[in-house]
Amino acid sequence: MRLYPIEVAFLSLTRYRSLSLPQKDIPSTWYSTDSPSSIHDFYSTADVVVNTLPATSATELYVNAEAFKSMKNSAIYVSIGRGQTTDQDALIEALQNALKPLTGEEKEGDLLISGSSLDVTVPEPLGKDSPLYTLPNVVLTPHMSGMSSQYFVRAMELFAQNLDRVVVKGEGGLNAVRGKGE
Repeated sequence: MRLYPIEVAFLSLTRYRSLSLPQKDIPSTWYSTDSPSSIHDFYSTADVVVNTLPATSATELYVNAEAFKSMKNSAIYVSIGRGQTTDQDALIEALQNALKPLTGEEKEGDLLISGSSLDVTVPEPLGKDSPLYTLPNVVLTPHMSGMSSQYFVRAMELFAQNLDRVVVKGEGGLNAVRGKGE
């Protein structure tokens, strides 16, 4: 990883207890969604939280006011999964609180984070009057952060693998969010 020379630690919050991933140093620490204290520890440890959650009934508003309160006041929140997974009103309040003059009374646990980068929002596109457009501590992108010169190559490779797994072998598809998947 290119970021290791500057001592970046990669953390993961997951619902899976055992993953069939190569045993490497990434992530350096695993946190489980099975425990509220583990979720809090994850948020309170991370300097940057990257949300890649899919939209399901279990993930709706998953990153909510309590999650933002658990984050460091200096945290940056990045959302590239689905907009429905973030409590946008709580996010806006946390971002607005970061812009208020410091009083010295601020403490960890306040609804306050330093910034956000959002590739997904609710609704998409945002309404003209959304405060997210005017907050200087927000970067908005038009829901295309996953695009690269290799996107279609990778998508076709995954499609071919899943076609073989599901149609030929009767197995679950890779990266499936709903239904039979792995």
